[in-house]
Amino acid sequence: MWLPVYVPLLLVFGVSLSLPQGSLGTDSSSLRGVDADTEKRINVGKKHLQTLRNLETRCHDSLQALVVIDAGSSSTRTNVFLAKTRSCPNKGRSIDPDSIQLIGAGKRFAGLRVVLEEWLDTYAGKDWESRPVDARLLFQYVPQMHEGAKKLMQLLEEDTVAILDSQLNEKQKVQVKALGIPSMLCSTAGVRDFHEWYRDALF
Repeated sequence: MWLPVYVPLLLVFGVSLSLPQGSLGTDSSSLRGVDADTEKRINVGKKHLQTLRNLETRCHDSLQALVVIDAGSSSTRTNVFLAKTRSCPNKGRSIDPDSIQLIGAGKRFAGLRVVLEEWLDTYAGKDWESRPVDARLLFQYVPQMHEGAKKLMQLLEEDTVAILDSQLNEKQKVQVKALGIPSMLCSTAGVRDFHEWYRDALF
């Protein structure tokens, strides 16, 4: 049994542009704010892509890496999985759930709670949890929070690349790179008891 893989996918590592099946029309309403020349080139590209899809006559099997980031209260780590996928003409890509296997668990890095607590210690002062805090003042320092999260994500990315490099052969690496790496971040107790806007700003 193959399960469909829906697009677009949220990727942590790199930037990916995914076009959903059936969205290759030339409806200009979806291109508002784009100048006429750019819109024309986009529509030409869509037509070429649809032509290539129509020329497909058989299914293609590939391997795809999947990353689950476990962001707990005390640490954050990546878990890298490998799965078989199949792409068929006009049907999109599907995944064989029985093929999913864990190929590596990453190093433990600082938890999201630590990132938030260090930010609050710096910009709200010590003992912030036991006294009123000026949210308007703190909001000015959200970019610094982003920097802390960015440094953590960079460590996780490098760790993921190291796992893939050590566990995959050259042929598998080519397939994984071509398909991109869908990534999911799961966090529960790590940020549960912080104010909602702290969590929104962090992510």
